[in-house]
Amino acid sequence: MHKTYYKPTIDNIKKLESALRDTDKDMPAGSISNYLIKEIEAIEDIFQKIKNAINSKNHTDAIDLLDVLNLATVRIPDINYLKACALLELGFQKDALLSIQQESHFQPNEPKVLRLQERLSHNISINQKSFYDNRPVLRMPSWLSGVKAEKIIFPDEIDTELFFIIQKIIIDDQTIKTVIDIGASEGNGSSRAVVTTLGRGNNIKLFCIEPDIEKYELLCSRFSTEVKTFNASSVKLDDYMSENDVIYYYNSILTILNFYTLEHVLTLMSNELGMLNKANSVDCVNSIKKDFAISKFDMAILDGSLFTGKADLDNVYGSRYLVLNHIRSIKNYSNYVRLLSDGAYKLIDYNFHSGCGYAVFFLTQ
Repeated sequence: MHKTYYKPTIDNIKKLESALRDTDKDMPAGSISNYLIKEIEAIEDIFQKIKNAINSKNHTDAIDLLDVLNLATVRIPDINYLKACALLELGFQKDALLSIQQESHFQPNEPKVLRLQERLSHNISINQKSFYDNRPVLRMPSWLSGVKAEKIIFPDEIDTELFFIIQKIIIDDQTIKTVIDIGASEGNGSSRAVVTTLGRGNNIKLFCIEPDIEKYELLCSRFSTEVKTFNASSVKLDDYMSENDVIYYYNSILTILNFYTLEHVLTLMSNELGMLNKANSVDCVNSIKKDFAISKFDMAILDGSLFTGKADLDNVYGSRYLVLNHIRSIKNYSNYVRLLSDGAYKLIDYNFHSGCGYAVFFLTQ
């Protein structure tokens, strides 16, 4: 029974991608074929994890993975139908009904959707508990109490899990030679994770970018000559999110920014842009690539400004390892969703509920 959940869904995805092939007349046939293969493989990788979870009767993990797929930019048929089946298996009929109702918006005439919706509609308890009652939800982290009028202060130390993940990747992969840390702060987080691996037979060039002058001075005093540090913005001012983009994001996606008023968030961005206008508004990432003859970094750690995440990823796209910190904030949430649906990258580690969330991707192509 479980196998019929998995295979038809992948078949539907392939039909959608085939339709895309037919409608795209401008792209050469070879290019669109390569895109289709990468896109399908990325989705199939997550589906394989879902299949394994269902086969091992771990429906909780299956639901969490299906929620991850729902973050993707591509609409995948049957996602909410599968989630309804898993929720029903766990006894959460009310949640299952809500999920199947969502699926019916996309497939109003699909027989299996109609049958399950009919079945659930007659066997529902209004007071039934929800699957998500005991799941992690977005709550204000304790460190957010340290907020100044002009900026949100993120913790200088990264999540302990992520610290050791960065270390392990570098120790295990001795081919890593160039690492860029965008938003290095005082150097007590991801930069320190990289530096502590030096002297183990590797020869890594670490580039740290930190625009805040106070944090930059502490960063320099911590690492002396083994790290190349830059007191500058990672991107040009023109590459910052627009005010309209921030407003749309704030109103559409629940992140830590929603603990503040929209007016406060816009003030944060205005103050940051004002600070950069006065001093170090340079396109630092591309300057480093040019000055040090680097085409692609081996590892890029993205933990910079709240308002430059998309531009930061564009500048380091193609790095073999992409480390995204704070994926439940505006800086990296969209990057996380983008890479999930990017067939060139594979998600190798993540924790959506640790701190403000992190994710690590590896370039497979």
